[in-house]
Amino acid sequence: MVLLTLASPSQLLIHAVLLTGIFALFRCWHNHKKQMQSATRIGLFKLSGIAMIAFLLSAPATLPATLEFANMIRWLGPQATVTGFDRMPFEAFLTDQLTVAELGGVLVKLTPKLVGSQFAGPIVVTLAIFAFISRERSWIALAKSHYLNNDGPALNMAIKRVVDLDPRHEFRLIFEGRIDKQMASMLASYQNVRTLSAYFNPAPLRQFQELYHHGPRTDSYLQILGARYLLCRDCAGEEYHGFRFRETVHGYDLHEASNALPYAQVVQRVDGRFDNLAGFISKTASHDLSRGLLFIETDETIAIDRMASTSEDCIVREDIRKNNRIRYLLSCRSAGVLILNEFYAGPWRVTVNDVASDVLRVNGNQIGVEVGPGDHAIEFSYRPGSFLLSIGLAAIGVAMALLWALWPRRETRF
Repeated sequence: MVLLTLASPSQLLIHAVLLTGIFALFRCWHNHKKQMQSATRIGLFKLSGIAMIAFLLSAPATLPATLEFANMIRWLGPQATVTGFDRMPFEAFLTDQLTVAELGGVLVKLTPKLVGSQFAGPIVVTLAIFAFISRERSWIALAKSHYLNNDGPALNMAIKRVVDLDPRHEFRLIFEGRIDKQMASMLASYQNVRTLSAYFNPAPLRQFQELYHHGPRTDSYLQILGARYLLCRDCAGEEYHGFRFRETVHGYDLHEASNALPYAQVVQRVDGRFDNLAGFISKTASHDLSRGLLFIETDETIAIDRMASTSEDCIVREDIRKNNRIRYLLSCRSAGVLILNEFYAGPWRVTVNDVASDVLRVNGNQIGVEVGPGDHAIEFSYRPGSFLLSIGLAAIGVAMALLWALWPRRETRF
């Protein structure tokens, strides 16, 4: 779980924890040989205290992922997706396993094997020197970069063009053709451009299934999710449903959708109802998005559902927009629903003029709130209970660490 949650940055920490355990066992054995049982008890008590404090301090990083792990992707491959604590098939462990010959690359470079070609000599200094000399390189060290090898600078400039076209970040960007989508989505995130190709560990299964851009579509779902721009490389002549070619930027073809839903919209009529996402996508396949869109759940009842359709303009102003806090100021002459292009989930909360209200699930998987006529300050916040619990535990950990540091003690030598 720790490996899955923290991924590669935790490798050194995990090794340190394992070595600490080995040293602790060695110390216990040493104290036993010297008949120093009291020293063993004191040492184990201190080590347990340190472990408890470390657990509490790391709670905001590990606890939410652990508690929410049941809905996370554990393994994704040719076989059925494994989520949460479900049993992984044995075939999954055989996928992408190295052969004995490939394992030799751990010690020295074995062209064209996978392991060992990106680094050399992690075992001992002599093997490091041997591996360095054996590599095919000039004596002027030139670092290999995934960013440079995959045309990162040109892709970054193409994304900047999207920023110029959409400075308020109202729409999303998707990628097609010969583009490293994970790298592209990371580059886009640095410029606050939202995409449908971002991936992180551990990934919520439903969000991955409903938001991740798996490929071209023949309906309007991408535009409903806000995908107005499409970058493509080596796809000259390709046509994508709902998009038209706009220009070429640093070798990348930029396409634009004529109609895509913005990040925030106020809709004053109900266009339809849905039972599930598949039914919603089917019903909206040819819908005119230029007038906005509001589909509500079948069993949902809202005030404007009983009113005549109106199209009066509302003044909508963005006040705050952060990852877990969004605030808009509205002024409307008639009732409506404010819709945000954020993924619907249980932890979302909303207040209208500082009064708690219900978060609506609209347009398949977006969030909304019903508002009446007049001026309103609407604030959405995302506060998972597991994260709030972890913050409390971390505060306890800080208090324990301070108490430990300030507690008077006498020096003991063994």
